[in-house]
Amino acid sequence: MGKLIKKCNFFQINLFKFMIRVKMKKSIILSMTLIIFLVSISFAGCPPGYEPKSISGVFNYTYLGQPFTCHITVFFCCKWDINTHTIIVELDYMQSTYSNDCMGLIPEEKQGDMYDWAMELVIDKADSLCLLQYPPCDHPSLNYYTLEIKRPLCWYWENAFIPPYPGEEPIWILRTKKCSESSARCVVIWRVCYDYSNNPPLLQKTFVSRQIIGQSWNCINGRPKLPPPGNSWEEAWYTDCYLYDCQ
Repeated sequence: MGKLIKKCNFFQINLFKFMIRVKMKKSIILSMTLIIFLVSISFAGCPPGYEPKSISGVFNYTYLGQPFTCHITVFFCCKWDINTHTIIVELDYMQSTYSNDCMGLIPEEKQGDMYDWAMELVIDKADSLCLLQYPPCDHPSLNYYTLEIKRPLCWYWENAFIPPYPGEEPIWILRTKKCSESSARCVVIWRVCYDYSNNPPLLQKTFVSRQIIGQSWNCINGRPKLPPPGNSWEEAWYTDCYLYDCQ
């Protein structure tokens, strides 16, 4: 029985790797078109007074004992409150950086890790993207800024069509986006500063609080099946809104 389970796991891992390799080959061909598209993409979800920003990174995770990576771009909105020395960030959506290759393959049980990773990525870069720089931790009068991150509780998945250049293949990009009809947010507050006794300076993050604000409407529990039954990766679709709790 143990040998059978081992063989099944071996088959699952190799099938998983094969699917990623096939999609990665396609992503290399399409990457330049998509990068140009990402540079010119517009934000539709930023509240008044916020500026649209984006940052790309590599999400690393382990599945069935094997390491995997996914290049993801996080789109968010931010503003600087000079009166309270607070950077306010609202996550908007995330998508595969190069093509529809890896976000759809991230197992459901790793999705919470993906959202946590996105939040950490924004924390690490919010100063350079939203203002100038976090203050020194030993500053005599102002030794930290407050960072307030608002993460939507309700999300949905969209497989979006990106118009290709003449002669190029169609591009389908998978995104996870906030549900606009839900006002529910997971608000996480940190105190951040740089410790200049280290070289290079070390970012110090102190957790302050976590709370839910607003109301969630029509959000199902559990991630919807990707792609939805009856749909494929080569067509436009979107899922129902689903709930990812404030953990």
